[in-house]
Amino acid sequence: MASIVSRGAAVGLGVAMLTLPACSVIDAEKARICRIALPALEPAGTRIAIVGTRAIENGVRVDYRAALGPGEGLERFAECRFALGRRADLDAITTDRGTVPGATVYLLKRYYIETEAGAAADPGAAGEPGKAK
Repeated sequence: MASIVSRGAAVGLGVAMLTLPACSVIDAEKARICRIALPALEPAGTRIAIVGTRAIENGVRVDYRAALGPGEGLERFAECRFALGRRADLDAITTDRGTVPGATVYLLKRYYIETEAGAAADPGAAGEPGKAK
């Protein structure tokens, strides 16, 4: 009986270790798309400073500070999930304030993220795509 449990635990551990690397690598294109969405999620004139970026299941999480006036601003995050497949197709956004409605995500993709203006507003374009946490 003990050997059956031990084998089961070993198999479970092996599967967990195989899936771990998939979540630890930051996809630069997905991180860029998520960062581009940030200015559209904040009030106009908000200064955004990227604190870090990390891989999550089917996407990336971007931690950032958002400041509308003087001072350091508020700690915020956005988790961007992508449709399964090879293309970086933004599927959902969840922030510290809740889930962004699907229609809003679609409009962001169609009329902002995929435009030159969106790319120009990327708050992480001048620096690194983020620090892995």
